[in-house]
Amino acid sequence: MNDITEIIFGLLGGLAIFIYGMNLMSECLQKAAGEKMKSILMVEEK
Repeated sequence: MNDITEIIFGLLGGLAIFIYGMNLMSECLQKAAGEKMKSILMVEEK
């Protein structure tokens, strides 16, 4: 029973870190792409 709980907590911990990393990367990509998109749209409007 002890081995099973270690595996479950390991999987849940790994999944939590993975989801946190994906969320962080998503936010950074949105910030980077947002500024680039604004500059592209401003050039095309003129």
